[in-house]
Amino acid sequence: MSMTRRGALLFGGAGLATGVQGIQGAYASSGNSGIETSYATSLAGNSPGANFIVVTDDPYNAVPYPRGSSAGSSSTAKIQAAVDLAAANYAAGTGPTRVFIPEGEYTLATTTKTTSVMRIGFVASHPSGGNYFSLTSTACLQLPAGVSLHGAGVGKTILHRYTTGPSAIIETIDYENASITDMSLIGGGTTSNTHGIFMSLSSPAPHAHKNIWLERLEIANVGLYGIGHQYGSPDNLYYQDLWIHDTGDDGIDHKPRNGTTDYNNNGAKGAFFNNIMVERHGRNFGDASGLDIRGRAQLNNISVVDFGRPGTRTFGITMSSGISNVQDKRPSTARSTLDNFYIEGNPLYDCSGLQAQTCGPQNINNGYIRWCTTNGFWVRDSLGSPTQSWRNGPTVSNITVEGSRGGSAFRVDQPKSALSNLKAVSDIQTFDATRGNLVAGQTAFTLWNPMDTTTANRVVQKNDVALVPGQSYTTSGNTLTLTAPVAAGDRVEVINKSIHGCIVAVTDVNLNGYMPDAWAGGVEAGPTALGRLTQSGVAITKQVLTYSRSGETAASAQMRTVLRNLGLITDSTVP
Repeated sequence: MSMTRRGALLFGGAGLATGVQGIQGAYASSGNSGIETSYATSLAGNSPGANFIVVTDDPYNAVPYPRGSSAGSSSTAKIQAAVDLAAANYAAGTGPTRVFIPEGEYTLATTTKTTSVMRIGFVASHPSGGNYFSLTSTACLQLPAGVSLHGAGVGKTILHRYTTGPSAIIETIDYENASITDMSLIGGGTTSNTHGIFMSLSSPAPHAHKNIWLERLEIANVGLYGIGHQYGSPDNLYYQDLWIHDTGDDGIDHKPRNGTTDYNNNGAKGAFFNNIMVERHGRNFGDASGLDIRGRAQLNNISVVDFGRPGTRTFGITMSSGISNVQDKRPSTARSTLDNFYIEGNPLYDCSGLQAQTCGPQNINNGYIRWCTTNGFWVRDSLGSPTQSWRNGPTVSNITVEGSRGGSAFRVDQPKSALSNLKAVSDIQTFDATRGNLVAGQTAFTLWNPMDTTTANRVVQKNDVALVPGQSYTTSGNTLTLTAPVAAGDRVEVINKSIHGCIVAVTDVNLNGYMPDAWAGGVEAGPTALGRLTQSGVAITKQVLTYSRSGETAASAQMRTVLRNLGLITDSTVP
């Protein structure tokens, strides 16, 4: 894809009209005319003209239906026919290869087009022995190489799959030199067996996903991945300006694999993630991540919020380890960068903010993690059995973790990791007149974040003086009730401590600058790690256990033994 064509896709929706003049000037100066300028000018009027195949024109005649209505007949075959013409034009090197879907909501159903796609699975009944096998795509729309799909803007052009059968709203097959932009893709529910966009291949032969832009998209209400990149090596693959919400599994599952090649070492340019918001992922599956990344990638301005549900752990961002299996080769995120991110879980559930999982050297900087009560930031050893070993861990700087409660704000399990400028902040809810949530005579306060159920892990104070539970205050659900009314100038604070500040469980870790607040834990390290740990300005402490073991459960005894053997506690318990 040429640089000038890329430029034409930078503007859309309300921002398009202001960008047209700049686009036209750029194309004129580079000797181009026609396609890109026509695209920018005509989209401002929602009528792209001769350089696009328009799905509402003859002979396709796709019909949008009233929003929220599933009564209309499916537009799948009509839009697919336009896509097929664009694919033929791309193969012939002549004619338009861009398909435009005007404003409106279009009902989609499973396609009747039969196209074989490759999958990797581990099912013994498959002739391949559980590795590569073929099946017929059940996606609503199938996009081959060279075909771009454009709408009139997020919330304007809506492709809606109401049914819940196995499918993807859009499946790309051997995709390259194309883009999907400016539309909303809505599925049939977070328990449906549907992806938003699924990127696959027609065969296990190595393939590079070259020059692809997924931009200005909303993807919502799907039961599987918002975007699933399962096969092929990314080479200039851009995820930009995306809003992904209410997914059953990962918001984005970026899993490069093409059978034989580790593209981290073959010169491919990798994947780029910019300006992405993921909300409420993992509504149907455990261990889901807002973004689960493998392979070399550059990520910037990422937000993952409002995740977690009862009975299962959910992750904000996962920088994943690699797998060396030749039939299912997946590179780790070695040599990647993650910069400017915000992660916010739900303090009621089992949430982890960011995990870097035996993934090799990479840079992770400038992030804020809130309400992830299992681990805020975890430099992980892939459960002790890495599939690809690395001599160096990540370089991490300028990270704040707030409200990790009984979990760890930071945990380091990978040697040769370097961390600096880390901060652990307890979860503090403040009530005073300047915030407008306290008045003279008030005794009851509604908490937006429930208090820790363990009394020792929380503090309630008035004007910096700790109150006595059961005497000075009581709690019921999300309500705090003081025994004595407050005065107009009082300040009441409810503090859920961050118990474990920074756990360093391995040797060869450089920790330079860790600051806990008054209620967060310090650095905890085993005796072996202590001897080789570089730590500036903070005492290294371990929790001391002094209780009687007479009433200890088997599970508690097992956990105590593990922590003692790791050197993370001093075991002074008595029989």
